Amino acid sequence: MSKIGKSVQYLAKGNFLHSKTPKSKDTANSGILTLSKSGLIMRENLIKNFIVDVQRPLNVSTNMELSKEAHAKVKSSLASIIVKKNILMNKDINWKSTNSPFTMLNIPKNISSDKLQVRITTQKFEKSLDDNTNTKEAKTKYDIDISSDVAGCHVHPCVLYTLLPLQRDEGKWTFAYQDLLRSRRKWWKKYFFNPSAVEITETDSRSDVPKASIAANFEDQNFDLSNNLTLETMRMLDKDEVPQLVLHSAKDDKETKSLSDTFKVVEICCHISQGCTALLLDGVRKRLFLDSTRLALDKNLAPFKVALCCVETLATEKEKLEMNMLKRYLQQLLDRSNITAFDNSVSTVEAGNQKKFFNDYEAADAYGVPHLIVITSDSLKDGVINIRDREVSNPTQFCL
Repeated sequence: MSKIGKSVQYLAKGNFLHSKTPKSKDTANSGILTLSKSGLIMRENLIKNFIVDVQRPLNVSTNMELSKEAHAKVKSSLASIIVKKNILMNKDINWKSTNSPFTMLNIPKNISSDKLQVRITTQKFEKSLDDNTNTKEAKTKYDIDISSDVAGCHVHPCVLYTLLPLQRDEGKWTFAYQDLLRSRRKWWKKYFFNPSAVEITETDSRSDVPKASIAANFEDQNFDLSNNLTLETMRMLDKDEVPQLVLHSAKDDKETKSLSDTFKVVEICCHISQGCTALLLDGVRKRLFLDSTRLALDKNLAPFKVALCCVETLATEKEKLEMNMLKRYLQQLLDRSNITAFDNSVSTVEAGNQKKFFNDYEAADAYGVPHLIVITSDSLKDGVINIRDREVSNPTQFCL
């Protein structure tokens, strides 16, 4: 089986993706894959981080400060552009408040119910002629397709509009545009296990209407993918697209300027669902000394922050009972602190009592859990538990 097929099967095993045709043995060739419960939680975490980071004040220095009335007019005009372009496939515009008057953020109301569908299809590519056999060899490559063309499939991007002043203290608008593009690339890179997988493709970069796309490739994993996954697109609105508005300054009501003569408008479409899929594939990593794989997710995105397990080897029946009581007590403390804990026994019951993993360690790694609390029989005597960090070899001891 191909590497991409094994990775998708591993994600399905960890309850991140599931197939619409579960009877098929080869998950990669099963047609359509969808996000399951754990994948939806990860996407929600990604959306939350996106909103928080975008809401921070944008470092734009300009003499023009928008009044509240001017800001409302700009948002209304940009909403009409969204509807006209049919970016969100609907007319529900949900503006989020930001700390900068030069940033307008739209989060679709129904993005949490996005029906992400992933297709993995095979293609045959002919290699060059072999000197020995003088024949062409066919190499198999794979295409990942995430689209909303299928009936019942809805993938809504988050739309962000940013006003960049034509002239500012630091220079022309082109410098501000490049700063914005770099900041968006850095935002994606911090969540990837391999940051170099995030790359930017620019078009018309020297014109007045530059465009760029941020995509993820998986070259270091040798998936034999023929395409990249687009995470985000950015484009400068043409002067004809910019709404014809007269702006009033918040400093001086008498000062009026048109929007097109004062600002350049950047439109950013962030594809959260595609980014979630790319991060899941990027997180599937081969173990150092084993043939199996693990899921290395960013701690801020992991659906479950911590897992608990009891090492019952050589423990008596009474000690096993007390260890599980301690485990439930720790789970209650974590729930009280709003820390989502993963319980392998619960996932086994949800899967129809079919044990999918060899032990709790493997289950935690399969679900991308960054921390594992290990309870032993000695914990009942000295009150010390071990906390295992996924990325650190030596566990940390913690006294209860």
